Amino acid sequence: MKIDSSGILCSAKIDSNKACYTFSSFVSLSNGSILATARGGNNKDSELEGIEFFRSDDEGEKWSEPWEPFKNVKISLMNFKNQSKTFDANSLNDLLESIQLTLSEKDVLASIKSPEGSENLNPPEVMLIATEADSSFVINGLIFDENQKSYLTVKVYEAKRGSMITSKKIDLNTADDFDAVNKFFNQFKKDILK
Repeated sequence: MKIDSSGILCSAKIDSNKACYTFSSFVSLSNGSILATARGGNNKDSELEGIEFFRSDDEGEKWSEPWEPFKNVKISLMNFKNQSKTFDANSLNDLLESIQLTLSEKDVLASIKSPEGSENLNPPEVMLIATEADSSFVINGLIFDENQKSYLTVKVYEAKRGSMITSKKIDLNTADDFDAVNKFFNQFKKDILK
């Protein structure tokens, strides 16, 4: 490997969410542009850090302002199939609204309601649903009864490959305002917004 030149990709801004840039990486694109990434945050290993992209069309002499492609994540939230005899339509609507609120964060994360689908989605179905809604993830669920209790089996799919990334069986106790469901989706939200 030979170093032809060196320079500065970006400058940190003291006392801001962009005070520290680490772990840069560069790749030459087929059109001659250079794409670079770096982790930016208020300090190294910050909870607030995110991946930022930069682009140069003049062999690295000048760089674009950074942009964060993983902001404004959209999630397709399908209407869950309800096979329960005790979990009524109003409870289902309340559950979906609760999940939608949990999976929303201004300018960062939005959930889009999608029609009900089959219980088990195959990769082409996931990719089609995600493409129609311009979403990164698809969430599907089934509500059913077992031992005189209602449960939700939720499945989360990654849109690009159409593969399921997690699933969970959750006890639906409406007395606690779907606390277990919201806990699951809060953790999912935290994981995808890292």
